[in-house]
Amino acid sequence: MTAATTEPSPFMSMAMDSQRYYDMIGEAMLANESDDDGNEIPVEVRLAIGDLMTASGKLYDRVALDVRFTEQGVKLDGRVTLGE
Repeated sequence: MTAATTEPSPFMSMAMDSQRYYDMIGEAMLANESDDDGNEIPVEVRLAIGDLMTASGKLYDRVALDVRFTEQGVKLDGRVTLGE
């Protein structure tokens, strides 16, 4: 456990369950009846965005990202696992 590593430890790491995330965004769009300016969003638009988010969530299973600071600059290591 004390061996030297070839890369620095990640500054930041994140991973998410994409389907759950996109489902949550879709549900939030259905519940949000107005935009940031207070203008009403038609129910058809909200339903279409909700459907789009649900479909997007089915494309990906998981997304992960590591951010490292190296001598060459910032290194981003991303991994995407596709859905079934």
